[in-house]
Amino acid sequence: MTFTVSVIYPKPTTHDLSQPIRFDFDYYLNKHVAGAIALQKPFGLLSWRVVSFLDDPASPFAVQTTLDWPDEESASKALGNEKAMREMAEDLRNFTDLEPVVVKGRVMEAT
Repeated sequence: MTFTVSVIYPKPTTHDLSQPIRFDFDYYLNKHVAGAIALQKPFGLLSWRVVSFLDDPASPFAVQTTLDWPDEESASKALGNEKAMREMAEDLRNFTDLEPVVVKGRVMEAT
């Protein structure tokens, strides 16, 4: 069964709504995500998607990136590369001030 990892960027609870949230999508998609995909494809990454919730004032989340693997073992191998994961974490400040939350799970049903 497909295994999914979501990287979710929550909106800060103390954010001044008159100010935009700093999230550089150009950098994120063309550098950060592109680099992550290149690192993870060899481990069987099936698909990925990035969703923006920045235009939804009711959403507690700013952005969500979802990565799908054929199984948990493949995802664990991809995410087990400590050097690559450290580089990804260090790259955060290049596109946002938000702290991501990572959640993992098995897809129970899909169409």
